[in-house]
Amino acid sequence: MQKKSRYAKSEIDSIISDMYDELGISALDEFELCKRLKVKLKPYSELPAQSKEYVKIMDINSFNVFDKKKKVYTIYYNDFQVPLDITYSILKEIGHITLAHKAGSVSEMIEDEEDALYFAKRALRFLKKEAC
Repeated sequence: MQKKSRYAKSEIDSIISDMYDELGISALDEFELCKRLKVKLKPYSELPAQSKEYVKIMDINSFNVFDKKKKVYTIYYNDFQVPLDITYSILKEIGHITLAHKAGSVSEMIEDEEDALYFAKRALRFLKKEAC
């Protein structure tokens, strides 16, 4: 059974291509991409102990938070993963941000997650990574 998505895959591909063109990106890493998008990055190793324990128990590899006052996104990511998983987690969160995902119904959140996962998979092809 095909998983449901809010966006057509070709639409997500166009969004990624347009974003990279707009930012003048040909090959770089996900940290530079976040810098150009003005998205802050925070590794889990910098979280307070209680928060670290929560994300570990919940098995969350990444999440993003929007600071309404500063009008900036921050992506929190599990820096205890292997490098390629870190890249994928950060790109998935960039997908949520770029596709303007907001909390909604469970079915909308599932669709949003599918879109963000596809975004990350497709965005990986543009990034230059050293072999893991």
